[in-house]
Amino acid sequence: ILRCLVGSEMCIRDRSRREILFPKEIYFTVYGKDTVKYPTRRSRYSIVSYVDSVGCTSCKLQPHMWKKYISMLSPANGEEIPVLFFLCPTNRDELINLLVSNYFDHPVCIDENDTFNKLNKFPDKIDFQTFLLNEENRVVAMGNPIHNHKVRDLSVSYTHLRAHETSQ
Repeated sequence: ILRCLVGSEMCIRDRSRREILFPKEIYFTVYGKDTVKYPTRRSRYSIVSYVDSVGCTSCKLQPHMWKKYISMLSPANGEEIPVLFFLCPTNRDELINLLVSNYFDHPVCIDENDTFNKLNKFPDKIDFQTFLLNEENRVVAMGNPIHNHKVRDLSVSYTHLRAHETSQ
């Protein structure tokens, strides 16, 4: 469904159903300090967003908008949909200040070595750095729900629809 709404067909064909690889050691923190286990349990779906160090991190990440979006993801059956952020900052302190100033207390992985990107070789375009994954970590859809309202609305509908199908 969502693949049809974002960007170039070549990139979509290349990424569609592709498995996203995760580093062996992943540490999620809140405000760069408190290490937390995240996600705490398996889910049918998860959302993964990678933000690189090129350009304006605040413009790309928009933590205040992600907070709103994450609150919209709670499906009717109560299944948590993990949202995993992998952030590769140029300046760790600036990133942490951005998170703190936006009261963004969602766990994030501060990936200073860009390990997540090196494993997956993401395209440079931000539209192709956020993914809806199934439980096997395969791409179901891609597109940034913060920068594209059509992607946001469809991804919320899709996860709610799938949650409703499994609860019956």
